[in-house]
Amino acid sequence: MLAACKTWVKKGLVSTRLLSLCRRLLSARVVLLRYHSVTDDPAAGEVIGPGIVHGADDFAAQMRWLAADYQPITLDDVADALRTGRPLPDRGVLVTFDDGYRDNHAVARPILDDCGIKGVFYITVDCVERQALPWFCRLKSAFAAAPRLDDDQRAGAYAIAAGRCTGLVGEAQLAFLDETERALDAPPFAPPGRLMMTWDEVRDLHRRGHTVGSHTLSHPNVAQAAPDDQRRELVESKRRLEEELGAPVRHFSYPSPRLQPHWTEATVAVCAEAGYETAVTTTPGPVVGSDSPLSLTRFPVPQEIDAFRWTVQCAFLGRYA
Repeated sequence: MLAACKTWVKKGLVSTRLLSLCRRLLSARVVLLRYHSVTDDPAAGEVIGPGIVHGADDFAAQMRWLAADYQPITLDDVADALRTGRPLPDRGVLVTFDDGYRDNHAVARPILDDCGIKGVFYITVDCVERQALPWFCRLKSAFAAAPRLDDDQRAGAYAIAAGRCTGLVGEAQLAFLDETERALDAPPFAPPGRLMMTWDEVRDLHRRGHTVGSHTLSHPNVAQAAPDDQRRELVESKRRLEEELGAPVRHFSYPSPRLQPHWTEATVAVCAEAGYETAVTTTPGPVVGSDSPLSLTRFPVPQEIDAFRWTVQCAFLGRYA
C-alpha cells in the first residue's frame, strides 16, 4: 500500500511539473545520464549483467521524452561552460555510455540519431581490440558456473575476488582471471556472439558527430591501481583511441567496477597530466558551474519511463531518487 502511494505521488508531481518549477529557483545545472548496454537480447543481457542493460523500447521512450522536454547537449557544451564561466545550458541533459558494447552502435545509436541526440561513448580499449567483454563479466560467469559452490558461498566469494581483481590491469588482470577459473573448475568463458564494438563502429560514431572518450585500457578501478598503472591506463588508452580515430580524444570516464573510491585527487591530477579536458565519475549529482571538469557527476538510469522521468526531474534538484 505504501509503495503504491509513493508511486501515485511521484506520478502526480511529474505530471504537474512542480519539480520543473522548483528547478527554476536553483542555480544553472545540467544532468549527465549513465548507460551501458541497450538491447532486447536476453542472452546478451544475462552475460553483460541485468543491472546495466536497458531494453531498446524503454531506451527509445526515454530519448523521445528527453528530446521533447529537455535540451540534449554535448560534452563540449559542458566543458566550454565550465572553462569560460559561461552559464550552463538550460535544461541540459547529456547521454553517456560506458564500456563500448556492440549494441551501443547497432541499437542505441540509431535511436539517438532519430531523436537528434549526440551521445558520449566511453571505450574500454583492450575490450575492443581483443573483442572481449570487461573482466567483471568473465569473473561473474566463472563464479556462476562454479560446480563446488552453493549460492551462499558464491556471492561472498565473488565479492572477494572482484575486490582483488579491480585494481589489476593488463596481463596481471588476465592472469588473475585464468587462475580463478582454474581454481573454480569453471568452464571456459564463451559469451554468445560478438558483444563489443569494432574499431570501424567506433569510428562511425565519431563520424556521425557523437563523442568518443576513454574508459581506460582494461577497466580497472583506477583509484585502486598502482600509480604507474594509473598513468598507463589513462595515457595509453587516449593514445590508442586517437590513433584509431585520427582525432583528439579529450574526455575520460572512471570505471567503478568494485570498491570505493573510484577516483581521487591523485587520479584527477593524472587525468590533467594525460591531457583530458573532462572526466566523469559514477557519483550521482547534477553538474553546476563551480564543479571541476575532471570529476563530473552522473546519474544511473532506471528502466521504466515513469521512474526515468522522476529520476531526471529529481536530478535537477540535486536528489538521487
